[in-house]
Amino acid sequence: MKNILLIIVLLLSMVGQASAMKISEYRARKDHPQQKVQIELYLKGYIHGIFNANDILEARGDQPLFCMPDQDRFLRKGNYTDFLDSILNRTSTYVKDDTTIEIAILSTFVNTYPCKGSTSVKSKK
Repeated sequence: MKNILLIIVLLLSMVGQASAMKISEYRARKDHPQQKVQIELYLKGYIHGIFNANDILEARGDQPLFCMPDQDRFLRKGNYTDFLDSILNRTSTYVKDDTTIEIAILSTFVNTYPCKGSTSVKSKK
């Protein structure tokens, strides 16, 4: 459990407070073409980072944060702003405007794709 929390903290610290974007800011900026391109690139990097951290946890034998059945297909599909919009539309009463988009995305993966059992995770003694 400590390892998972450490990975989350490290992942979020890499994002940095200066680049953390609140949902209200995202909604204000997403319809401007140049800013939408920048947001799309940022989301692509952030989501790839989440998947990489999850893969490292699994490779080390630790419990991954989530178990998405087809993450490669998700990454190839792209269109990350559409994905974020679907999160915000689906959970508009759950996600507050002062929540960061990073937390909204990570918690969506964790809650949508929970890992069933721990057969692939080695037991800790």
